[in-house]
Amino acid sequence: MLARAARAVTDLYVASGEEVRNAIEQGFLEHVLETVALRQYFENWASDPRLRVAWERALKWVRPIQITRGDSFDNFEINSVGKARNQLIA
Repeated sequence: MLARAARAVTDLYVASGEEVRNAIEQGFLEHVLETVALRQYFENWASDPRLRVAWERALKWVRPIQITRGDSFDNFEINSVGKARNQLIA
């Protein structure tokens, strides 16, 4: 169900104009990415040229929030090609 909802949001983002895209990025994606368990449903945005910029902006917004709250961000990073991946912390 979550995967289907993520695909629907992604499809809406791709098919929409700037106003709807901004609403999805700022009103939805930034908040979804605050929850580590939900990031997997959107990590494909990191490798899609149509979505990558929104993904990166959303992660930039999330990181200071998590640091302020004391959450760990270390297990999730963006590598040099813009792909997101989970890392196991040894």
